[in-house]
Amino acid sequence: MTELQKVETLETVKKNFTETIEGEQQLAKLLPDIGVDQIIGSALFKDKMVLNVQGEVTAGYIIKDLDTWAIQISRDGTVTMVLWEPTILWVHLTSTMESTRLGIVSPQDIAMETKLREKASDMMIQEALSGNILQIAKNNAQSLLQTLFLQARIQIKEVIIK
Repeated sequence: MTELQKVETLETVKKNFTETIEGEQQLAKLLPDIGVDQIIGSALFKDKMVLNVQGEVTAGYIIKDLDTWAIQISRDGTVTMVLWEPTILWVHLTSTMESTRLGIVSPQDIAMETKLREKASDMMIQEALSGNILQIAKNNAQSLLQTLFLQARIQIKEVIIK
């Protein structure tokens, strides 16, 4: 039990995603001296950013707070574990940014990139959920726990998750 709690999380599935997200902001907000009324409608004065995002969504179980009552071992070697439902554990993103404005990275660019990264993260989570990542995590948990017990040199017949 002590060894299992040291693991903290049991990652049972990882899915990779790639997203391309575009954002626009008015350069008029960045250049107040030009005359806001004259340039707001002009597409020439929009800053367009394209963010290419690659990410990984990981799902599984948080087991660091697992209580001793949650694991039962029968005489025949069957391990029964009571776990909460699986959850999204991590979303890791890497991105590259392209902007129509060359050379200068403003605070607005950084804010736009952050906003687009958040949007990409949300999209990846939704894609993962619609792809049944939590069910896959649940299905993979039994065999991964069985392997974990065997690596700890605990001979078991099977692992049952409730």
